[in-house]
Amino acid sequence: MLKSKSNRLAVYDFKQSIIGLGWTFVWFLGITILIPNIFSLTFNGDVNFNLADIDFTIVAGFFLFIDALAFKYDNFKWTIQNGVSRRTAWWAKIKGTLLLSAVILLIDLVEKILQGKSLTNNVLTGAASHTFGAGIVNVLESYIGLLVIVTTGLEIGYAMALLSKRGKAIVIIGVPVALIVIVTYLVRALIHANIDWVGITNFVKTVLGYSDKTGTFSQFNFSIIMLVWILICTGLSYWFSQKMKLRRD
Repeated sequence: MLKSKSNRLAVYDFKQSIIGLGWTFVWFLGITILIPNIFSLTFNGDVNFNLADIDFTIVAGFFLFIDALAFKYDNFKWTIQNGVSRRTAWWAKIKGTLLLSAVILLIDLVEKILQGKSLTNNVLTGAASHTFGAGIVNVLESYIGLLVIVTTGLEIGYAMALLSKRGKAIVIIGVPVALIVIVTYLVRALIHANIDWVGITNFVKTVLGYSDKTGTFSQFNFSIIMLVWILICTGLSYWFSQKMKLRRD
């Protein structure tokens, strides 16, 4: 299996991502623990060092998104110059990010165990459960959540890779400004509009599987929504990746 070009490239991408994740942890620990404690030791003579206060999963999740988002054109250029097709390079990236997501899921599980948190509690509501099946469902739910992060990053990354440097700058600056303007006008319009909010609220509750009796949302509904999102983002990332061309900018 590892002899295929796609698998070899996936392993290479995965190794690079793991190295990047390791350095992310090193820098994060240095900034949040080492530097503050050096100052504290210098001026107060005491040290406050508690790894339990750090959520490594959040740091790893942030890295996962950035890793999926960044350097898509550079990766495309390198693979094309080495005789790797667009489809093979994209598929290798998918495999690599699936492996990276699994590693981050393992980090999350280990962190919960060390902090004494129950793996069987509902990941959405925190509701207590004590069955093995609930634990398996929660692990799958967490992995699906990580795939939402990574596929969203891949979609945005490949879309941005189609743009020139000037185009990226315009999008990065222009999109937030346009969103602020649109949201502002939308909020004003909704305030003055005669809308049946009760009906909308009931519809949203139905879609999310909210139970008035238990006051919780359905994990199954959330999982379906996330899976649909993953499929859409994966399809768009593939489509964008196949449109990439070498350019001078």
